[in-house]
Amino acid sequence: MEEILLEKFGFYYGKNEILKDITLNMKHGEVCAILGPNGAGKSSLIKGIAGIAGEVSGKVTINGMERAEIKREELASLLAYVPQENGYFGEFTVFDTVMDGRYRELKKISRIENIQKVEAVLEEFDCIKIRDKKMEELSGGEKRRVLIARAAVQESRYILMDEPFSNLDIKHQAEVADIIRKFKKSGKTTVIMVIHDINCALSLSDYSVIIKDGEVFRSGITEEVITSETIKS
Repeated sequence: MEEILLEKFGFYYGKNEILKDITLNMKHGEVCAILGPNGAGKSSLIKGIAGIAGEVSGKVTINGMERAEIKREELASLLAYVPQENGYFGEFTVFDTVMDGRYRELKKISRIENIQKVEAVLEEFDCIKIRDKKMEELSGGEKRRVLIARAAVQESRYILMDEPFSNLDIKHQAEVADIIRKFKKSGKTTVIMVIHDINCALSLSDYSVIIKDGEVFRSGITEEVITSETIKS
């Protein structure tokens, strides 16, 4: 079974408990939206799944394997992470940044094949014209698109996105939404995204999880989870 399963999952920064007793089943092939008020622990949830911050308790199982036992290179084939912050990239170009997503394949296939993979993704995500630009020269929307392209070129089964629409104008929000629809249509990559916009969640996601006070408030089919009653709660 291809799924991410959380059992009695907790997330901590030091002694500060952010999430507690989370049990979720996120199946491959679905777009999953993580919603909730500010400070509820939404970003902590996907960081905990990815194992990139804080400390966790309970169990995280990815496609039947406990995450703690998965080797780093194999984990990269399962999970890719797109941060909310665009970050600082120094002298890195768009091409360099997306090529970074191929690190686990550099010793397995030729450099030429890896370059071809990167160029194909740059073309698909409309980044080919900016391939030689430095990341620090890009707009916020362009950076976000490049970071999603970097995640896509990993060819991972799951992409975890932290607020993919934050600080973007309507044009760039629409571009990111189209990218998420492409992932969904391909059937190869599942998107799990932290999101604030209820309308985006309704239009893009199959499954939604509402986090409140560090716990799962509601989860299930998006149309059944995001209701007027839930919004008022």
